[in-house]
Parts: sequence; structure tokens; C-alpha cells
Amino acid sequence: MHEPFDMFAKGLIDACLDGYCTVSVEEPITTDPMFSDVVVEPPSNPARLARRGILGQLAREACVFEPYSKAPTLDDADRCLARVSLLRVARRVHYGLWLISPSAARTVIDEWRLEPRFDAIDGLYSSELRRAPRVIVLTELPRTRSTLMLRLMGRGAVLRDALADVDALPQRAWERQGVLRLLLQLKRELARMTETEAPPEEVVMRYREIARESDKIIRALRAEGRAEGIAEGITEGEARGALEGARAALRTLLASRGLELDARASELLATCDDVQRIHRWIARAATATSADNVFGD
Repeated sequence: MHEPFDMFAKGLIDACLDGYCTVSVEEPITTDPMFSDVVVEPPSNPARLARRGILGQLAREACVFEPYSKAPTLDDADRCLARVSLLRVARRVHYGLWLISPSAARTVIDEWRLEPRFDAIDGLYSSELRRAPRVIVLTELPRTRSTLMLRLMGRGAVLRDALADVDALPQRAWERQGVLRLLLQLKRELARMTETEAPPEEVVMRYREIARESDKIIRALRAEGRAEGIAEGITEGEARGALEGARAALRTLLASRGLELDARASELLATCDDVQRIHRWIARAATATSADNVFGD
């Protein structure tokens, strides 16, 4: 997805962790256009990440963050797992997958039997299975400074509370500075994120007040056209090559795991024009013991 929300959410993660971790936004996984939203490599001294709230705590291990403007579905989770599986094979690093959801993603949580395993933090769901997806439910996060950068990805009351918290921060707070350059995208997205009700005028006013405090917003205005053009170009490229990219990715993953395609499986892959189905096959291939297990549907 390449919407203003996605650009803003990824920007928040980058603003929070940049300088503390290696952060790659829209990280290419194969030579074909297949991307993971935000890939994080932990630093050699992860103790420093304690200064960056919950996102910093989660970034103590290699992980991928995939923010969603609506609760992710099982198909969304399958696609993300497929991309992360390829990333693990390519780099020989175990990456955890975090899906960031504005509301309870019950289908994903129930299907994968995810549970709240972080005793001190509500809203974080994971499994004992290392390869299972993990979910951050923004509506369940406590209203604390440590969750602020995540809650700014929310909508409705979650977003309004987060904005009020930004407004109350000291002038030199790192969160405030990081948010400044992203205000333009957020302002444009505000109506959609609060689509269930009209955004209060006071919320809009807070955006304007914070924006006026720094010349960064002027640079953001000048950069807006370039950012939108880049996003549109990436979207067009993904659309053109998604199907062939997915086929190539599956072949690469199968070969790396020593699984051979027989004639039937090769024909299934070559004739399948449903990219979501191929993504499901990729997710299976990460743990399958034979090609038959992959193409069982």
C-alpha cells in the first residue's frame, strides 16, 4: 500500500529509530518489486533503545514493521509473512514480524492463537512460535509517552489523544521534532483516519500550532510533490511486476530450502495469475517439508 497514511506511519517509525538502529523503509527483498514496509536491524548496543519507547524496545531484535490503516486480514498477514520469509532466507537473519493495527485484528489473532505476552504492556500480541506474526493493537495501548509514536498511527479517539500528548510535550522533545516534518502528510490524512466523525477544530488547530513552531514544515511543503511522485512510481512498478516477482520469489525460496518442483507444481505456478494465492504458497514454503505441502490447495 502506498497511501498518505502509509508514508506517515513509516515516517514515524523512521523518526523514532533513526540514529539508534539501521532502518530501511520500503526495503526491496528480491530483484523484482517486492518490498517490506520498514526493516529494522538492531544496534550493537541495544540498551540505547530504551530512550525510544515501546518501538525502541521492540527494535532490540531484527524485525519488520507493517503498519495498516485498517485491521489487517489473514491474507494481509500471509503476504507479510511471505515477504519476511524471503528476507530471512536472503540475509540469514531471523526477523520478527509486527503488524500494526488501528483496531483488534481478531481474525489474525485468533487464527494464529496470539496472546498478550508482554505483561507490562497492553495491546501487544505474540506467539511462542518464532515465525508467527505479532500484532500491535493501537486502541489497546496505554496512554503513555512510551507509546506515543505508535498511537499517532491510530485513528479517531486514539489519534486525538496522541495529538494532545504531542501538544503537551516540551519544545525540545525528540518526539515533537520527529513529528514536525511529518505534519503535512498527517494533516491530509486526518479526515480519513477520523472518517467515523468530523475531526474537532481543536485537533486541526493543534496541528497548525505545532507546525508553525519550526521551519521544517516549510521544507516538508516543498518536498511534498517529490514524495508523492516517488510513491506513485513505486506503486506503478509494484503493480506491473507483482505477479512475476511473486513467482520468482517462490522459486528462489523453494530452491534455497532444497524443495524441487515437479511437473504438476511447475505448471500450477506458471499458470496461476492470482498473486495472493502465490503469496500464500510462499508463506507455506517457509516451513514446508515438501513441495506437495506448498501446493496443497
